[in-house]
Amino acid sequence: MLALGITCLAVYLVGRVAWPTLRDDLPDDSEEAYVAERQLQAGLALTFAAVALVALAALANWWPTK
Repeated sequence: MLALGITCLAVYLVGRVAWPTLRDDLPDDSEEAYVAERQLQAGLALTFAAVALVALAALANWWPTK
C-alpha cells in the first residue's frame, strides 16, 4: 500500500510539470522553472523508492517459512 501511495504522489508531481497545460500558470521565469525542476527530481526519486518498496515486498512474501 505504501508503494502505491508513493507512486501516485510521484505521478502527480511529474504530471504537473510534464503537462503544464492543465495549469493556468506556465513556468516562464527562473523561480517557477526551478520549482518545476525540483518537482521532476522529487517525482523521479519517489518513483525509484516505490520500485524498491515493491521489490522488497515481493522478496518478503517469497521467503520460505516453516
